[in-house]
Amino acid sequence: MSKNLSTRLLVVLLLINMSCMVVEQLLPAQNKTSMDTTATNTFTLMPPTDTALPLPSNTPTINVTATQNYQATLNYRATNLAKTSTQAVLVKTREARPMAELVEKLYNEGYTTTKEGTFKKLGDFSEQWAKLDWYQYWYQGDDKYSNFVLSFSATMQSASDKANWHHAGCGVVFRHVDNENHLFLIIAQNGFMSLRKRIKDMVYIVKDSKKYGSQIPVENVYVTLIADGMNVVILADGYQILEARDPILGSTLREGRLAFSVMSGTNKGYGTRCTMKNIWLWELK
Repeated sequence: MSKNLSTRLLVVLLLINMSCMVVEQLLPAQNKTSMDTTATNTFTLMPPTDTALPLPSNTPTINVTATQNYQATLNYRATNLAKTSTQAVLVKTREARPMAELVEKLYNEGYTTTKEGTFKKLGDFSEQWAKLDWYQYWYQGDDKYSNFVLSFSATMQSASDKANWHHAGCGVVFRHVDNENHLFLIIAQNGFMSLRKRIKDMVYIVKDSKKYGSQIPVENVYVTLIADGMNVVILADGYQILEARDPILGSTLREGRLAFSVMSGTNKGYGTRCTMKNIWLWELK
């Protein structure tokens, strides 16, 4: 019994000793893993700064005078809107002044029966058309005009150097009732303009102008068109070249839509190209 007991005790002591050795071997490995994790999550302290850093976006700022500030913001916005509106009026006034001066000059020289009216600046126009001796036009809005002064600079180009110059160029369609009843001005590259009317789909020459350009083909001209009652007057580069009166302007063609047109003098390539800029309209009242 004594010998067996001694043997058992020895075995137990050996097992305890082996367990301690295993524990010692395991502990260093666990500490190393912990250190590595800490190293990967280390934080660097930022140096102090005199500039205040903003709060996170989700942190509300409490202001005891929030209502007063809100009202002040409304007042500021209202003031800004008023200033913006005033600026728009000033810009429009600056643009309208040269046209108003032109209309007053025309009135003083007897070209118009009134100088009162409203100003409108139209967008630039650029189109081309390639069908010999035909004109195509593009409406400038749905408004109908009766009496007005229209001014613009026109640039004309042709795809052919042997075009029908008397039918090549820019144009203005006005007092347009429908496709079969309207007036139209041909600004031809042969140096003449022609005022025509289409009545019940028949075309008539109202009047041809004096010569406005000597070099053929004409490529640039500044046009002023005056329609007042039954009278139509055309100025080219400030000089009167056409004046006409037609009773039909007081009846069938009293008012109508406005359109810009291109009359083609050739079938070649793009045909005739027309560009209009600085388009100012003064509707007489």
